[in-house]
Amino acid sequence: MGIWKRELVGVAFAVLVGVSMVGCADGGSSSDGGAGSGNRDLSMSTRDDDMTTGGDDMTTGADLAAQSGCTKIATWPGLQQQAFYDSVAPASTIAQSTDKLTAPLRVLTIFDYHSMGETYPKAINYSSADTVQSCEVCTTLDEGCNADGLGCTASYFAQAGSITVSKSSTDENMGHFTATAKNVMLVEWDFTNDVAVAGGKCFEIASISYDVGWVPPVDDDGGAPVDGGTDDMSAGTTSSLLFQGDFVTNNTTVLGRVTLPGGTPAALGLGGEVKAFDATVDGKKIAVALDANTTGRYDLYVANADGTGVKALDALSVNGTNKGAITEIQFSPDGTLIAYRADLDGTGLRDIYVIPTAGGVGVTRKKLSPDRGVAASTLLQPSKFAWSRDSKYVAISGDYNTDHVVQLFLVDATAATSTPVIAVTAAQVGTPGTADIGVTGQVLWTPAGKVILKSKFATDAGFVLRTFNPTGVGSLALLPNGPVLPAQPATFSLSPDGTKIAFGADSVAALNAYELYVMPSDGSAAAMRVTSGTTSAVPPDGGTAVVSQGVSFTIAPSWSPDGTKIAYVADALLDGKNDAFVVSASGVGGEKRVLTVGGVATDAARDVNVPIVWSPDSTQLALIGDQPADDVFVLLRLPNVTTADQTPIIVQGVPLNGDITDVRWTP
Repeated sequence: MGIWKRELVGVAFAVLVGVSMVGCADGGSSSDGGAGSGNRDLSMSTRDDDMTTGGDDMTTGADLAAQSGCTKIATWPGLQQQAFYDSVAPASTIAQSTDKLTAPLRVLTIFDYHSMGETYPKAINYSSADTVQSCEVCTTLDEGCNADGLGCTASYFAQAGSITVSKSSTDENMGHFTATAKNVMLVEWDFTNDVAVAGGKCFEIASISYDVGWVPPVDDDGGAPVDGGTDDMSAGTTSSLLFQGDFVTNNTTVLGRVTLPGGTPAALGLGGEVKAFDATVDGKKIAVALDANTTGRYDLYVANADGTGVKALDALSVNGTNKGAITEIQFSPDGTLIAYRADLDGTGLRDIYVIPTAGGVGVTRKKLSPDRGVAASTLLQPSKFAWSRDSKYVAISGDYNTDHVVQLFLVDATAATSTPVIAVTAAQVGTPGTADIGVTGQVLWTPAGKVILKSKFATDAGFVLRTFNPTGVGSLALLPNGPVLPAQPATFSLSPDGTKIAFGADSVAALNAYELYVMPSDGSAAAMRVTSGTTSAVPPDGGTAVVSQGVSFTIAPSWSPDGTKIAYVADALLDGKNDAFVVSASGVGGEKRVLTVGGVATDAARDVNVPIVWSPDSTQLALIGDQPADDVFVLLRLPNVTTADQTPIIVQGVPLNGDITDVRWTP
């Protein structure tokens, strides 16, 4: 987007949205002197209307009682965050963001003016006595701006509330800006005369959060930075968030990407709608299910992580009005193969296939899943699949032989002819009722080549954790030291090195109250509870109905890449809302709630709704949740994992009825 491009021309530095000019040689005039004189010039050089009439049309900041009917915003969306340091007097660090991605835009700007000897954090309380010429940290809002940040129809200036600037770098080439503001009231303002507009409009924003960095700018051709620095994203200082959703247009799902720190989220130009995606471990390649060739038919493509170099790998087919679609994709750990679940012609028969990432002439898909007991039965389907750590085998769960009897199959994806081997038989599962029994939820591989699975057989009184050893005798067994019935496991995950398992579970002493446990993945030692053990299964309203509470039964815990911490989703407040927590894998220090979705007590629909993802350096979290508003699922980032109840940064918002549905954080 053009409005986010930095341009240095002599001492002139256009504020990114083009609605305010700081120290500009040819910007609007200041009432106290020309640009570059040390005075602050925030005049609206791009405004369509004229707010500089002065006289009786203007009021002072003290007349705030005349401002009525303010537009209220609970949490500023903070999209497209950008920041920079301007050394031209008066020196300032400036941060900006928008309320959405498409015009007309509202743009929120914070100017942190630097004086000698100032310290951070810098806390400021706004008042009606503040003016542009006097404010230490100025907050402004412009609305009605076009996609280039021009033609804005109204401007506002903070006159109440508070702001704390925690970090404000003073390096033009590289730096960081972090700030939070609460209950900020911005009144319509005449920046030429530095007074409020009589009878003007106003905004009240309850929460504002900025956490944004900047790096040396890159030339327009994507080549070397203009200052001779480096734009190598693999240098260890940057990472990328890849996310899927209908965040541009409702009901049109695309893939987006933002480079951190300081990047601008944007949809990748892949040429179609996206059904599913995955990324290689090193973050260099993506695989997508994309309808670039035939609308509504989602074929398999690979591309560079920035959306360039798109190449078709597998084209599906059309059967009458039905069209083929790929609905799940997984790269092998070494990135050389792609396994995917596909309905080849849209008739409802889904299977698991594999194809080499490199593609090439004569390279075709290979079916991994077993044949159906009834050839054309759409009742018989795969459930989950997972790669072994050596990129050789794929574990597949599904009721391929008998409806509702979910078995486990293992297959060598590298063999010329892949023949599935039955790991969990129909006889072991038993006779089903009207619901699925057998293998349920995720299936994971240990470094020793064993499979850990959650299951419930006909003879089981509840769910249990089991292991399968492909080379062992009596290879299917209960995981030693796992939950003992009537206590049951919830979801589980393995540490990055695969040596430990984290799982949610209740206990015999507190059924339906789910805590988080850690133990060796081979079950060689007793499980250690790492959460506080204070979860209750009794609702907080004093009722007697027993319901499951605590660690999520459906969203798996997420290990930090360094293996020292675990992020998880839990209804630990007993209010029906899934919040985000972090706990040490050793259990030391107890859990910390890092995000609460908020909302009123009766608003039980507010949730974190997919597994939390970690930054590659294990210091930040990204998650999807409807924290800003019920059923508005946006991409959120938590800038650290040590602060409780943070105000999240909204990385990517959505239009009305839109949602972010999936996310990866790659190097």
